[in-house]
Amino acid sequence: MLISAWLKGQNILESNSQLLCGIQLRHKGGVACKKHWYKINKAVAQFAGCYDQASRNIRSGSNADDITDLAYKLYSTNYGKKFTFERH
Repeated sequence: MLISAWLKGQNILESNSQLLCGIQLRHKGGVACKKHWYKINKAVAQFAGCYDQASRNIRSGSNADDITDLAYKLYSTNYGKKFTFERH
């Protein structure tokens, strides 16, 4: 959901961090919430960089799915692991 919203140009970071922290505060406390959000935010920012790079290397006839697939490949190559957020 984070990636989908980011790719559509929506500003979701503040609202999602508040939602995530609101849920986490009830269960784990503020420190755990901040650590979890930092991890998610870092991965999303890294993927965003891969998506930007992929969008600059598109070929004629490519569509949004082609760019996203290339971004996933770039992320895997650059960071040595798969991007773990699900596509929706």
